[in-house]
Amino acid sequence: DRPLQSGMKLTTPEQPLNDIFKHLILSTNMHKEPNTNWIVPNHLFLWPEAIWPWEFASVSIPLDSLGHHKDMEACLQYFVEHQSGVGKHGKDIASEGEVKSTRGCYVGVPFRWMCTSGSVLSSMAAHYRYSRDSAWLKANQPGILAAWDWIQKNRETTRTLETNGTKVAHYGLLPKGRVHDWAGHRYHFCFSDGYTWKGMADMSVAFREAGLPEADRLAREAAEYRQCILDTLHRVEYTDPDTGLLYVPNTVYYRQGERGGVWVADGPYVLFDIGLLHPVKDAKYFDAMLAYILQKEGALGGLLVHFNGSES
Repeated sequence: DRPLQSGMKLTTPEQPLNDIFKHLILSTNMHKEPNTNWIVPNHLFLWPEAIWPWEFASVSIPLDSLGHHKDMEACLQYFVEHQSGVGKHGKDIASEGEVKSTRGCYVGVPFRWMCTSGSVLSSMAAHYRYSRDSAWLKANQPGILAAWDWIQKNRETTRTLETNGTKVAHYGLLPKGRVHDWAGHRYHFCFSDGYTWKGMADMSVAFREAGLPEADRLAREAAEYRQCILDTLHRVEYTDPDTGLLYVPNTVYYRQGERGGVWVADGPYVLFDIGLLHPVKDAKYFDAMLAYILQKEGALGGLLVHFNGSES
């Protein structure tokens, strides 16, 4: 009962539902490291040393929303203290890929996805949103801005032009890098850039609500990043010849053979998940995506198929 004390209480007439709720919370218990002031943000008992910041965000944000602020603060401290070049345990490493700098990058182990810094920013922004702990946010401001600077410096390397003077399709995105666990480096504007932008957008709101002086700059830069992703979307979308449907690939150079991942899970769906696209306002993309899934894979059967990167 003790770890449940600080969080939301759920009481229903059906005792099994109450037990399920408690067990769901307890199943996310993190591991306290001796002689540290952080908890390892682990959520896979079969692989206790593995930490994925993106997957952790899917755990930490709901738990913060339920009131488990102290537990999540201790977990976030792990990322603070392991921040590359900033944290006391930080190493000179960054997300895996063609990055030009390491300082400020939030990392996980053993796989360092391109979206890790953005994912940690999302978790930290949500922690402030639900806890309203402005002192905590201000104390972590230097590290947050260092992570922001890491993203911006590496995005700057992709602002290049074609020989005819037009912007390259990956203009303003993160460099080519590891998208998720399976191998390969790609310009992945849906997953890598989408979740990185989400973290920046969330953090800009947190800074504004906390009255921090960098808020306006962060909001402008997050908005510019959003536009870069949308510009890439418009450059790479095409009509699929097999179905006649508008098709948005998950990678920038999909039509040139740059494949990988699971399109149903890490493709344009992500852009709706993060709120960059809206299923009603941007119905032409949502309806085409759903129709393509139904025709090609089926709404249930398509989620985890073709891990070899051939299509989905």
